[in-house]
This record gives sequence, C-alpha cells and structure tokens, in this order.
Amino acid sequence: FMQMLGVFGLSFQVDWPEEYDVVVREVNAVMNLNAIGPVAAACIFPGFRWTWHYTLLVQSAGRTFVVAMLQAVAFVLKRRRLRAVAAVAPDEGGTTRVGAVLRNAAPLNALADTAADTQLVLASSILNAVSGYNLDEGLSKLANFLTFFFYPSLCVMLFTTFVQRRFVGGADANVTTGEYFLAADLSIPYYGETHSLFQVYALFMIALWPVGVPLYMMRVLFRNREGVTALARAQVRYEDKLELALESIARGKVDSQKVVQAAFEKWDTDSNGRVSRTEFDREMAALERDPEEVTAAWERLDHDGSGSVEEKELEKEVRALKEHATLKAEVKERETLKAEYIEDLKAAEALLKDKDWIKARLGQYEARVFYFDVIECLRKLSVAGLSAFFPPGSFEKLVFGVLVTCFFLAVTARLSPYQHKTDDVLAVIYQSALLLTLTLAVLLKGAATDGRSAEEFAQFELQVGRALLTFCIAPIVCGGLLAVLDLVATRRYSRKMESMFSEAYNQGYFDEGFVGLGFGMDASAWGDGGIDQGDL
Repeated sequence: FMQMLGVFGLSFQVDWPEEYDVVVREVNAVMNLNAIGPVAAACIFPGFRWTWHYTLLVQSAGRTFVVAMLQAVAFVLKRRRLRAVAAVAPDEGGTTRVGAVLRNAAPLNALADTAADTQLVLASSILNAVSGYNLDEGLSKLANFLTFFFYPSLCVMLFTTFVQRRFVGGADANVTTGEYFLAADLSIPYYGETHSLFQVYALFMIALWPVGVPLYMMRVLFRNREGVTALARAQVRYEDKLELALESIARGKVDSQKVVQAAFEKWDTDSNGRVSRTEFDREMAALERDPEEVTAAWERLDHDGSGSVEEKELEKEVRALKEHATLKAEVKERETLKAEYIEDLKAAEALLKDKDWIKARLGQYEARVFYFDVIECLRKLSVAGLSAFFPPGSFEKLVFGVLVTCFFLAVTARLSPYQHKTDDVLAVIYQSALLLTLTLAVLLKGAATDGRSAEEFAQFELQVGRALLTFCIAPIVCGGLLAVLDLVATRRYSRKMESMFSEAYNQGYFDEGFVGLGFGMDASAWGDGGIDQGDL
C-alpha cells in the first residue's frame, strides 16, 4: 500500500495539499528507493550536472544488476549444494561417492577401508547439515521479492521517458520541435539526440521489466500448467466436499427437544413430572446396560443430587451430548477430507516442473488463484506505467487511474485470493483507500478550476489534505487491528476446542456406552466409538 501510495506522487503528478505532498515524497523516497535525485547528486558531486537520464540509469540498470547478481549467486550455490548432497548420499550398494574415492585412492590402506566402511554412519548427519544449508533458496527469494518491490517505480520511470511537455512560444503561438521537452526534466529536449538514445534504452528495459516480468511468470505457469491446475482442482474439491459434509452433519443433527420429550414420557411411568432412580434403572435394564454405566449416566443426569431427574436436567444433558457429538463428527470429517487433500496435493506437486518457484508464488495465495501474481503485475503496470501516457496532472489521467483501480478492486474482492481471510479484507481496504485518494484528487483538480475564491479553495484544500492523510493512515491501523484480531481469534478458538474436548472426555461423552441410553442417537455417528488421551 505504501509503495503504491508513493508511486501515485510520481505517476499522477497532482498538486496535492502541502502536508500530504510531503508525506507522498517521503514515502516514495523510502518505499521505492528514490533517494538519488538531482538535488542529492548535486550535493554529493559539486559542479556535476545531474539530469533525469542519470537517475534513469541508476534506478533501472542498478536494480537489474542487483537482481541478476542475486539470482546468479543463488544458482551457483544451489549447484554446489546439490553436488555436495550427491557426494554424501549412498548409492544402491550403500556406498557414497566419498567412500568410493577413499577406497580407490588407497585400496591396501586399512585406515581408508575403515573410513569407507564407517562413513555411512557420518553420511546421514553430513547430509542433514548440507541439506539444511539453503542460502541459495534465501537469495532466490530475496531476488524475487526485490523484483516485485522494484516493479511499480520502474514502470513509472521507464514509461515517463516517452512523456513530453510542450511550450508554445512567440506571439503567433508557433510550435517547433525545439519547444518540446521531457516532462520529468525540462532541461532535456525531448527530440534531442541524447534523449533518443535513452528512449531506445528505455524500450529495452520496458521489454525486460514491465512486459518481461509478467510474461516470464505466465511462461513458467504455462510450463507447469498440469501441476498448478491439479493443485487448484484439489483445493476446490476439498472445499466442496467439506461444505457438503458439514451441511450433511447439520441436517442430521438430533432435535434435542423432541428427544427429551419422547424419552421423558417413556421413563416417567407414574406421570409425576420427575424420573426417579427406580424408573431409570428399569428402563436401562430393558436396554441391558451395564450397571456401572447406568450409575455413571444417572450421576450425570441428576445434577442437583435430588435423587430424581426433571425434564430440564435431561434436556441440558442431551443438548450437551448433541453438541459434543456434532463436534466429534465434524472433526472426524475434517481429518478424513484433509488426509485426502494432502494426498491430492502430493500427486499434484509431482507434476510440477518448477516446484520451488511455484511454491514460492503460492506462499500467500490460494491454489485456486495461482495466477494472482500476474494480476498484481498488470495492476501495477496499469496504474504506475500506462498512466504516464496521459498529460501530467490532467483529468484524463486521474479518471484513468480511478477506472483501473475500481476494476482491480472488484477483481480482488471477487477472487479473495489470499489464504487468510484477514489478508483478503486488508487488500480490499488498502485498494479502497487508493481509490478514494484518486477520487479526492479529481475533486481537488475540479475545485482549482471552478472559479471559487482563493480563501475558499484554501479551506477546501485543507479539508482534502486531512481526508488524504486519513486514507493514508487508516489502512495501516486496520492492518494492525486485523493482525491482533486474527491472533486473538486463533487463541480463543484453540482454548475453546481444548475446553470442549477436555470436558467431553472427563464427563464420558466419548464412551460409546452412553450414546445409546434411549436418546435416539445412533452410535455409528460417533465413528470409532471412543476417544482416548492420545487423541486429545
């Protein structure tokens, strides 16, 4: 969010209120690493005329070099790590390449034979140590992160190379090619020879970054299309089966009130509104229940120890029994479907040709929207790059930004791509904040040209500035609150599950003998008929 907010200051070039303009510039300098500019360079190199062209070179070539070097080092380290793993991994005969070298180098040396025989003992620990040394994976992940981190600001800068600004000179308003300048730096003639060379360079970088990054992602996804579609199908199948299973359990729930009324009418043979221990024992004897089970069941039913059971006591116990029965059925169904889902995932992963890359891309997204990184690239390209072709600060540019932001906001809300629901909510919040920011920019642009007085405009600008700062801070606050709520909900759910299972176990609700005490509940609904401490 903060990165795109900083890009807004570069791409849309709106005359923001002073307080908000300072925030946008600072955010852009920090989040998009734009600390190097004409002023900073002039301070570092006195007398050197730093133009926008040099900023373009530093920002584009420098970032490309950093990402390329990280990927190259990761590639070399990965090859060395795999060779080291292969060296200590035993072959079919139980000998590693290290042991073979020792034997071939000194076949008559008893010490070498002993080392070759005993190296299998050390091979396992060496293999674990070498396999755990995954610096290459860390560098590769860092390179991928920097690629997406640099992407929006590079889109703005590269497309800005082709944005010109015209100055009309002379009384006859004659326009010549010498009166066109680069909009980002008015000291650079737009049709000058130097700038033409930089335009060729920018075209190459556009093919490498704004166009190349999403094309590369689509190429890898297409190469792994069988695996990623299998992952997506596995998730959809799991979610559909789980929804149907939970609906089936909900439909099969016992109506506790009807059960209580039927059982109470059957047990209360003298119709005095209370079931005595004698009446209860008579009914349980007809069911051929074990005396110890009958005694335990009576103690659970007779809460007040009065020696008789009222209908409300029986209803309370049946309601608790029904809740725990439903809970256990849901847990068992989830575990069964989860086991099937894991097997489907393993089968799908076996089809992946670039497993590490795909798993990195799906680290935060649902498998069913494995392509969402491409959508994110297109969103940043549209907002940060394509908007550069509209006149700076114009209505057309702002309207284009509003339409693009609205479209991708609807796409994000519709797909709900993230694994955590709070992330989906936060994504909608921050894109809504960006949309409202552009909407206020349109209002501010209109207020500057609607003929209101300077005092009225200053008051309106102050109000807009406060609203913009609010939209800037609100998503950050919401993100913190959602993180706290997510943590609290997780801990509360864990404590609830622990409490319910412990209570159910202590009261014997997982004993199959108590399930069929005339309550009209089938013992098959309990699965294996019991649960032990290990299950808990």
